[in-house]
Amino acid sequence: MSTLFEHDTSHESRSISETAKRLQPFLAKSALYLHDQWADSVNVYAKAENETVTGSYKVHGALNWLLDAKSRGFYEVTTSSAGNHAAGVAYGAKLLGMKAYIGMPEISPQSKRDNVQALGGTAVQLEITGRDFNENRIIMMQRDQDRKTLFSEAFNHIRVIEGQAVVTHEILQQNPDIDRIFVQVGGGGLLAGAVLAVVESGRKIIIHPVQLAGNDSLEKSLAAGKVTDASQPNSLCEGISVLRMGDECLAIVQANPEIIGDIITVDNVDIGREVFNETNRRQMLEPDYGELAFEHFPETTGLVSLAGARKFKAQNPVQNENWAVIISGSNTDPERESRAVYSYLETQHTQK
Repeated sequence: MSTLFEHDTSHESRSISETAKRLQPFLAKSALYLHDQWADSVNVYAKAENETVTGSYKVHGALNWLLDAKSRGFYEVTTSSAGNHAAGVAYGAKLLGMKAYIGMPEISPQSKRDNVQALGGTAVQLEITGRDFNENRIIMMQRDQDRKTLFSEAFNHIRVIEGQAVVTHEILQQNPDIDRIFVQVGGGGLLAGAVLAVVESGRKIIIHPVQLAGNDSLEKSLAAGKVTDASQPNSLCEGISVLRMGDECLAIVQANPEIIGDIITVDNVDIGREVFNETNRRQMLEPDYGELAFEHFPETTGLVSLAGARKFKAQNPVQNENWAVIISGSNTDPERESRAVYSYLETQHTQK
């Protein structure tokens, strides 16, 4: 077990453009494509993070953290994740010749467990423990202390946040005319990263956090002025089913209130609508309805920002704008998606 260098730079902030250059040799830039055109000339562009090497934007933060850890002499790490950060750590550990002890909770679908193991191979020791992310994190932090490794937070660390910021940095490079960005939020790493990227760009862009009902730690924390527990974590989107957001994430959001727009709350029905719509959209693009139609299909968490954008549009008479949403998480769980679609279709039937 290596020790820290005498000067610990692990929490010194770095520029997002430099972070993007650091990750460029390891990660291909995902596409930004016109997903839909809504009434009043609102163009919705989707950042296809579901097509990354791990299927999620989380790989940016995980790899950035691992590169920093290795530069400081650490070769064994421990982490806790519902699945997508775990996949990023697994991919990065194998790539960089490191060892990763990865904890995942019992609610994580088998598809995510399999993906983590496949990405990491022998570089990963996968440990399924705890009912949810919050229980798993406590257990894995104790095991980290016992093993004397370095613990990787899934969202609440500046290196992870800066890595996630690269997603928004790329969006702004790919389309300089974006007016609003809708960002799914649980622990807050992607949101805080988006804020840092927009601040560094110097552009006037509004970021709308989108939360799933019950996963409202951000909203409650902003109201209280300190990190506050979510009302009732909702496991439909386990990737953002977090009891409390990160304090480092909250501090970045609090420091930049002029960038943060209305917080949008979506529910299970809203997510079901997006899964249903995405299924139909892919069927139209791929008439043969083969496996290709469902390649990189986004999981429920990965459609939260799109659901938020749709809800915002229904409630606000906005015209002539370009919006960006972040589609992510291609480690789908058919049972979970089916339950979401059923909720939506049941609502549609009741309203008739």
